[in-house]
Amino acid sequence: MTRPPSRTQGPEDLNTSVAGTDEPGPDLPVPRLRQNPAPAGPSHRALGKTLLAFGLGTLPGLFFVGTGASGLIRRYRRQSDLLAGILMIAIAVSLVVQALGALLGWE
Repeated sequence: MTRPPSRTQGPEDLNTSVAGTDEPGPDLPVPRLRQNPAPAGPSHRALGKTLLAFGLGTLPGLFFVGTGASGLIRRYRRQSDLLAGILMIAIAVSLVVQALGALLGWE
């Protein structure tokens, strides 16, 4: 029986030894990311430009949907309050049933 390793093994240990022994391990294609990092500047700029374009494209849609939803909520205030209350009670009952099921082992 082999004893557990004294430290957590990382990818650099996979090609050097089998866990807990001095035997050579299998030759696995483990990338050496720390030794040869990719340049981060160009990729970060591309990601920033992509996120900016995404934000500028979705902002008008989100604004108009929010404006329309607030108008509907204002018009049907009483019904939306009732629906929100019923939904909150249903979620609470569901959570209690799930918690009891987990504690008592219900299927």
